[in-house]
Amino acid sequence: MQYFVLNMFLFVLISIEKFEMYICERRQKMSNVGTTGRIPLWFVGVIGGILVLSVVGLFFYGSYSGLGSSL
Repeated sequence: MQYFVLNMFLFVLISIEKFEMYICERRQKMSNVGTTGRIPLWFVGVIGGILVLSVVGLFFYGSYSGLGSSL
């Protein structure tokens, strides 16, 4: 029984060590990609443009329907 427990303990330790080595390798590979953690400017522009067009469209919709339609 003790031999089995010792083997399982060593197996878990080796597995954890291999996992940590894998994570370190992945981080090194990802650091070479050039990720800065910032949001790209084109993405901010696209989202901002969509929001502006939505608000303008909402104003035009409101002017032709409901209380602002003057019908």
